[in-house]
Amino acid sequence: MSIVDLRIRDVRNLQDIQLTPSAGMNLVVGDNGSGKSSLLEAITLLGRGKSFRTSKVSEIIRFQQRALTVSLRLLDESGHTQQLGIELSPKMRQLRLNGSNVSKISDLAYLFPIQFFDPGCYNLLDTEPKKRRQFIDWGTFHHNRDFFDAWKRYNKALLQRNSLLRSGSLEGISIWNRKLAEYGDIINRIREDYLQTLYPLFNDLAQHFRICNEFGLTLNSGWNTEQSLEQVLMQSSETDLRYGYTQLGPHRCDIVVMADGRAAKTFMSRGQRKILVLALMLAQIDLMSATHGKQACILVDDITAELDRENQDEFMRLLHRHHNQLFVTTTDNDLIKRFDFNELAVYTISDGVLQAA
Repeated sequence: MSIVDLRIRDVRNLQDIQLTPSAGMNLVVGDNGSGKSSLLEAITLLGRGKSFRTSKVSEIIRFQQRALTVSLRLLDESGHTQQLGIELSPKMRQLRLNGSNVSKISDLAYLFPIQFFDPGCYNLLDTEPKKRRQFIDWGTFHHNRDFFDAWKRYNKALLQRNSLLRSGSLEGISIWNRKLAEYGDIINRIREDYLQTLYPLFNDLAQHFRICNEFGLTLNSGWNTEQSLEQVLMQSSETDLRYGYTQLGPHRCDIVVMADGRAAKTFMSRGQRKILVLALMLAQIDLMSATHGKQACILVDDITAELDRENQDEFMRLLHRHHNQLFVTTTDNDLIKRFDFNELAVYTISDGVLQAA
């Protein structure tokens, strides 16, 4: 899968960009504030329906403009083209697929998987569990089509149970306990299967960086799985009533990255933790390709910001090995001279204006 045509209008300081990118590496060089990250942000809007920088749509739209638009044409793995588009304003989000309006961002996300490496992603092992849930759920979303339906149904039931708890009553809570258990068990089972399948690919990639002998991935399901989820929810009902929300369940899951039998975040250096995150995210791409024959669009924002030169080089070599379409931003004009990419396009960007170098 690769983008063959891309158009961006009124995303931050990007007024009107039309681009026919390389199917391989696309390197975007520019100073800080030039629009490099905005270019990647525009692409992620089509794969996620929202910005990775802010939840306020008004902050994404170019000054004094009503709305932004991003559209692209994809060439998929079977040789077919797909046209995706989004128009976004503070009051409206319009999604389009092959000329027709669609209501769900998942319709676009399945066709256009994006793996995004930004300087903030390196904190994955240290940040709040929500970010790690988002990491694993991106993978399960693309790995097993049953996941998203169960996830939606679970969250609807969770809203109902929490609403009942906030009302101060437990009458009828057993209904929502059963619903949460039904869909929660599916979610947990798919997550467990995904991590088990992901592990050997992650371990292989992590070994490239030579920082440890053995790695592991552990899922904390969000409750003590020695008991059924329905039992746990029933037993915690009185405590949940006092707090006004459901404390246990797959919405509280977390993953732990292990290194030589210990949680990596407890003893590894910041640089080593960054490397493990890279290996995790690259493993997701490998798994998607190996299992489903799908490729991801890989976005790397400011590659030199958080990695030393040795690990920059190893990361770039691993990226090249994947044969995915890449968009990499940097402030370093000489970065590309260290590598030999067969399919390469280099662009410079300044004040929101993109030009072929």
